[in-house]
Amino acid sequence: MKRHITTLIALLALLLQSCSGDDNFVIEGTVRGIASQNVTLTYFANGGLKSITMPATDGHFAFSASSPSATLALISVSPDNHRLATVIVRNGDHITITADINDPYAAEVKGNADSEAIAKWIKENTTILRNRNTAAINRAVEKYVGANKDQLHALAILSTFYTSEGYEAKADSLFSLLSPEARPVEVAQGFDMVISSRLSAMKNSPVPMLKLYERSDSIVTVNPMRHSATLLCFIDTEGGSRDSIASQLRYLTGHYDKSRFAAVEISTAPDSAAWRQSIRRDSTMWTQTWVPGGTAGTPIRRLAIPRLPYFITADSTGRAIYRGSSVAKARKAVESVLK
Repeated sequence: MKRHITTLIALLALLLQSCSGDDNFVIEGTVRGIASQNVTLTYFANGGLKSITMPATDGHFAFSASSPSATLALISVSPDNHRLATVIVRNGDHITITADINDPYAAEVKGNADSEAIAKWIKENTTILRNRNTAAINRAVEKYVGANKDQLHALAILSTFYTSEGYEAKADSLFSLLSPEARPVEVAQGFDMVISSRLSAMKNSPVPMLKLYERSDSIVTVNPMRHSATLLCFIDTEGGSRDSIASQLRYLTGHYDKSRFAAVEISTAPDSAAWRQSIRRDSTMWTQTWVPGGTAGTPIRRLAIPRLPYFITADSTGRAIYRGSSVAKARKAVESVLK
C-alpha cells in the first residue's frame, strides 16, 4: 500500500510539472521526519493573502497555484507552523524543496535564482539564526542588502529575518537602499502580508506543555495550565542582562505562592556545559532549564522566539497575555493575573 501511495505522489509531481506554465506555478518537495502531517503554502496574489493546506504522504507534498507577479511564499508544517522554506515564486516557476523537520535551516531549494539565494543565505547564517542573536542577524541582513540592493531576494531576506523593533530607523534606511526594481510597491506589500500572517498565527497559538532539562539532570515538565500565571524567560549566556532578569524573578517568586505562579528560566546556550557554567553560583527559587538546539530546538520552536532575551507570560488556559523583550512588562502581566 505504501509503495502505491508513493507512486501516486510521484505521478502527481510529474503531472504538476508538465502542467506548470504561464498561468500557474508549482512547488513540490520532500520533508524528512514527517509522515502525513499537513503542509501549508502561504502567499500573496491578486490583491489578497492565499493559503493552501494539504496532507503530506510519506513526507511528500506538491502545490499548484497562481501568481502573475513575483510573490513571497512560505511553506510550513502543522501543527506548530514550523517553517520549511521561504521562496519567491511567480507563474511559470517550478520549485523543488528537500527539507528536514529537525533542521529548519538546511532546506535545499531549486527552481529559480531568487529562491536559491534565500536558501543559501539561510545556510550561511545558520548559527546566528539558530541562536536568535538579533544584533548579529540584523548585521548579516544589513551586509547582504548593501551588497545585493538590486535583487528581489534581498527584500525577502530583509522582510523575513530583520528585527525592526528597536532598529526602526535602520530598517527604513535599508528598505530605501534597495533599488526601485528590487522593491516594487505591490510586491513589498505582499511580502509584509505573508510575514504578518505567519507571525499572527504563531503568536495566537496557546503555550504548549514543555519538557526541558533542569539543572539536576532530570526532565521537568512545564505546563501553564497548572498555575494561574507562568512566566517563561528565554535567555542566552552572553550579555549583562541576566542580573536584571534574576532580580525580577526573585521578586515574583518571593511574593507569590508556587501553586499560583511558576517562573521558568530557559537557557539557549550552545551546550549544557556552557549553561552549567553560567548558573554554577546560583541559588534560586525558580526553575532553571536548558534546551538543546537553541530556540529552534524541538521543545520550543513552535513558540517562534524572535530574539533574546524574550519573555512569555501565560495564564491558566495557556494563552500568552504578554510576548516581548521587556522583563518589566512580563512582570506586570503576571501581576495583572495574580492581583
